[in-house]
Amino acid sequence: MAVAGALLSLPSPAAADEVFVLKTTVTIPGSSATTPFVSGDISWVDPTLGAYFFADRSLNGIDVINTATKAITQLDHGGFVGFTGDNNTSGPNGVLTVDHHGDGDGDRDHDHDGDDHHNRTEVWAGDGNSTVKVIDYKTNTVLHTISTNGMNRADELCYDPNEHLIT
Repeated sequence: MAVAGALLSLPSPAAADEVFVLKTTVTIPGSSATTPFVSGDISWVDPTLGAYFFADRSLNGIDVINTATKAITQLDHGGFVGFTGDNNTSGPNGVLTVDHHGDGDGDRDHDHDGDDHHNRTEVWAGDGNSTVKVIDYKTNTVLHTISTNGMNRADELCYDPNEHLIT
């Protein structure tokens, strides 16, 4: 017990090394005293695009911050369920990007659904109504709304580029 107590009292090596400093503040357009920030979910940085994607439940959409310029765009604002007061039914949720610009699979010319998805970047985000939205990053067009046939929010998305699967 004495050894365990002594070990627990030691400072964490990681904690001693970690020092965080505020570099900048970015104000999201649409946030105000009358529409304050109340809820958000998963965010994602896509280093290739130089963009930070944030699931903004307060404004019912995806905020996109350019990591170099801090310029902000908003995807499908008002199109998501938003904050309902219940985490299980709020959205948007987990967000990720899928780049179809030369994914190395050799099938760029085999577009079976008539949609030129091999030349765009898509933003995928779950919603509180058990759907997943696919949004064209450049045009801010909702390409698909996919039902998961569930009862609550769709969340925690992963992309497998080898199999071209979202899970």
